[in-house]
Amino acid sequence: MQAFKEFRHTHCTTAAAALLTAAAIFSGVADAKVSKGANSITEAPAADKTLPASVDAKPEYDITTVPSPKATGMELAAKLAADGGTILRPVHWIVFGEEASKPGKWKTVAELKEPSPRLDLPAGRYVVQTIYDKARTARRITVVEDKTTVMTVTLNVGALRMLSRLGTKPNTAKSASHMVYRLEGLGAEPRLIGTSDQPGALMRVSAGTYKIVSRYTPGNSVAEATTRVHPGLISPVEIDHNAGVASLFAIHAAKDKPVNWVITDDDGQVVTMTDERRPSLVLRSGSYTATATTGGIGKFRKFDVKPGDNLKIEVGG
Repeated sequence: MQAFKEFRHTHCTTAAAALLTAAAIFSGVADAKVSKGANSITEAPAADKTLPASVDAKPEYDITTVPSPKATGMELAAKLAADGGTILRPVHWIVFGEEASKPGKWKTVAELKEPSPRLDLPAGRYVVQTIYDKARTARRITVVEDKTTVMTVTLNVGALRMLSRLGTKPNTAKSASHMVYRLEGLGAEPRLIGTSDQPGALMRVSAGTYKIVSRYTPGNSVAEATTRVHPGLISPVEIDHNAGVASLFAIHAAKDKPVNWVITDDDGQVVTMTDERRPSLVLRSGSYTATATTGGIGKFRKFDVKPGDNLKIEVGG
């Protein structure tokens, strides 16, 4: 059975989920579980971590205890989805142990980034936090003397692939920043979980509904989309901006003189100010005035921006 059995369509503004030819693109998932190497922990990290507030959360866990007379401890593994294989890429694990002499007091006893580690730990109660990019969960487990507790967590993780466009064309000269918000439920405030400014980069997130706010800077173009992420699937999100690029040049500026720019919209509101000699701005469709002041002399020019434009605006000619 392959790690990814199907790939559904996820709709946002103009995007739909595409069939992946290799699940390893973003997960490193394989059908067979990776063999576990021994990683004996001899001492805890110096700095304590904060015990997760949410323990035994939604993700599914398969926990078994097997005899292990030569080594007491735990073996850990993670999957993206219930019908997938073990994740082969590094997973961030943080293990908290309860102090035997102080019940209820927890301390970090191990932290490592491996797909499927084995930890030699004394018998006792532990909390294992699993972090995979923006997805995270935690679970309480018990380690028994002369036995190994084997835990596989199904993270129910998918991924977002975000790309912003000006008009209907990708713009390689400009890169938008994307702010990703988790929509928790009716009446709940969207929760910011991460940002990305790399076009087409993957962000692994827990299954659920997300709002992506795309912003080009410098300029005033902002757009957003909402999409649903499913376990084990990539949801491409293509966000079209009703905007274009305006590159400004002050003809009357001497090479040794600074230039101060003020760009206002059709209502006279200031869109942006900059002292770059040749600024390049992403502006939503509309009418604008660019004013360039240099050496005490100010010149202005009105111009219009349409979706997908790549304008060269000369001021002071």
